[in-house]
Amino acid sequence: MPSKQVPVADGRYEVQVVEEGSGPPLLFLHGISGLQWSPFLDELAASHTVIAPHHPGFGDASQEELDTVHDLVYAYLDLVEALDLRDVPLLGHSLGGMIATELAATQPERFSSLVLFAPMGFFHADEPTFDFFACTPREMAAAFFVDPTGAAAQSSGEAGLMRMVQAGARSEEGSALVETYVERAKTLATAAKYLWPLPNRGLWKRIHRVSSPTTLVWGRQDRVVPPSYAQDFLDGIAGARVQWIEDASHEVLLEQPGACLEAVRAALDAGAR
Repeated sequence: MPSKQVPVADGRYEVQVVEEGSGPPLLFLHGISGLQWSPFLDELAASHTVIAPHHPGFGDASQEELDTVHDLVYAYLDLVEALDLRDVPLLGHSLGGMIATELAATQPERFSSLVLFAPMGFFHADEPTFDFFACTPREMAAAFFVDPTGAAAQSSGEAGLMRMVQAGARSEEGSALVETYVERAKTLATAAKYLWPLPNRGLWKRIHRVSSPTTLVWGRQDRVVPPSYAQDFLDGIAGARVQWIEDASHEVLLEQPGACLEAVRAALDAGAR
């Protein structure tokens, strides 16, 4: 997938951005598993120019500067300024959903609509989010997918590891899986700054500033960010609504891409009216 490097922070470092499709622009912020160009994004690119950055901080120069969520938000504000994105829909999944909410709270007028797929940003001790910094690949797959051995999970967890071993790292399939695992490792290392030990960086203090029409999309069986967390966003964002997706856990975009696309299109149509 073609990508470009966009200078930010007065040129001190760059953000890698994938851009695909045609039509009005749309900004997509990926989740904890890294940026995977999936059938969901392919379909979205049929009607929009999908702009999908890799979260900065993957061992490059930005790693020395980005220490807090606020640092990350300002890096993204630099990016959207550099790309001249205004009045655009903003989509975010998981960690990307948390970042998207922070962006929409910081500059409410910049984003025409907000679609959040199982966003992070809150923590409740009586129903904690999944600790993916202290788990095995098997446990991660079981948490992220309704069916950890199904087609959607084949590049994650133990199933993906077995496929990589069977295919061989030098095969086309094996190389793709290696790339997936490297991307995930980088994302987890970066995400630890913003999510560990608790995925709560005070979003509740700022979330009321979000004024974009907001749709939450949540897998009914999410075992990473429990569905009950949707209430935090519904309480914090005026007029927000939630679309529940059946037979999906945290990787709802991989498990139920069709239902997610329908939810996005409905949200974008509503935001355009």
